Amino acid sequence: MRPRADEIMASVVATFEEYIVPEVDEPFAQSIALTLSNLMRLVRLRIQQEGPMLHADNVDLRATLAEVGSYMRGADGRFAELVVEIDDVLAAPNMPVDEYPTLAWMDDQATTLRWILQRALEALDAARADIGTNDDYATIRQRIRQYLRRSVEREGAVILPAFTGERR
Repeated sequence: MRPRADEIMASVVATFEEYIVPEVDEPFAQSIALTLSNLMRLVRLRIQQEGPMLHADNVDLRATLAEVGSYMRGADGRFAELVVEIDDVLAAPNMPVDEYPTLAWMDDQATTLRWILQRALEALDAARADIGTNDDYATIRQRIRQYLRRSVEREGAVILPAFTGERR
């Protein structure tokens, strides 16, 4: 399908910046115009990259949750209920069967995965006094921090270029 949505957005940004922005003289209006340009660039980048980024984050988060579940499974039964929930979440398909994975579907998956990670973090924090000195505890917390860092870096790769005016 041509033009693609990101191509249309690129044309809108270029037209706006070439014909509209130069005509804006009032400082506040110039600020708003700059903000609009940045937001349109962000929309264009998200159109291009949001699906693959969200998919990569979900795959990464699933792997992290599998590690968390494995750790919790071996932690004297205190996390048994949560392990069942993690296993249930991970048993669900990573991608829909026989249909195209929409952004809404992937975002719903991300929300579910992040919610269970949040619950796991809360459970780990609550158990810190009892097991926090355990090397395995420190390792699983580090794995979670590593996932969170990668997730923030993925999101930053989309946001930063848009708001620094980098054209793609």
